Amino acid sequence: MSKREIKREVASIFLMMGLVYLGIYVVYERQTTSGIEELTGESLENIAIEVSDEINRLLEERSLDMQALSKQLTATSNASRDEKRALMTRVQETYREFDDISLIDVDGNVVTSTSFNYRGEFKASQWFRDALNGSTVMSDPHIILDPKRTVIQFFAPVRGDEDEIVGVVAGQVDMSHIWQITDGVTVGQTGYAFILDERGTILAHPDKTRILGRKELPMTVMAESRCASGISSYSGPGGAEYTAGHYPVGMENHLMRGCWDVYVAQEKAEIDERVAKVQRNIAYVMAAGLFAILVLSLTTIYLVGRPDSTSP
Repeated sequence: MSKREIKREVASIFLMMGLVYLGIYVVYERQTTSGIEELTGESLENIAIEVSDEINRLLEERSLDMQALSKQLTATSNASRDEKRALMTRVQETYREFDDISLIDVDGNVVTSTSFNYRGEFKASQWFRDALNGSTVMSDPHIILDPKRTVIQFFAPVRGDEDEIVGVVAGQVDMSHIWQITDGVTVGQTGYAFILDERGTILAHPDKTRILGRKELPMTVMAESRCASGISSYSGPGGAEYTAGHYPVGMENHLMRGCWDVYVAQEKAEIDERVAKVQRNIAYVMAAGLFAILVLSLTTIYLVGRPDSTSP
């Protein structure tokens, strides 16, 4: 075989190596890109699960506090009003999430309260009526004034000596305790956590002026993600595209009539930027590999074509 033929063979081999290398790069780059996007969505969903669990734990604990207090009030049903208030005050001081605990009779009148920090008429409350029927329930978040804040209330029935319901104890918790959990979520530069109820009402959000408002999610996306876990994409109010992981609070929580959905969202542009960075790094490695193949092929061809110095 002549040296020219050998050169062609060598060049063909290295050309084939380069094409195979290029094919491997294309496949790897696509798999890596989709893998990063999938992992990002799963990561957002996992954070939403953690936030949901923490919120659910807080709600369950405050519910158990009210149930325990209702049993203590039942056991001391013949105590004076001041003695009952002292008992309620000890609970409030122990569990500092409560900013008011009130004892209410069956007609909706407040018998005593730790701070009289509640607002509104209990008699008109569906949650109060549910407690009179023997259930321990939690109210929807709602605004009270003077000073203005968003609160939830936990209601538990109080029984008399003959096991009849003689009243209701209500513990009020500021939603700021929930917001401390969601506001503590940081994901990159654009990520944040928020909570919607089953109607799409905003219950937690970094922008507190939007609390109890709507339009954080398009209705179609909200309908698909309501009370369910998963990953969604949507256009935010400002037009930016987001990817969000979501997970419900209260799916197995008897306190709620509906459910709260925790969303952890991040701008898609930031996710795409991370993907692009990985793609650039892969391209650099690819270019270096192709350059090495080129240098190796040229060197081999040169050595093959070099005149034999031992020839006469």
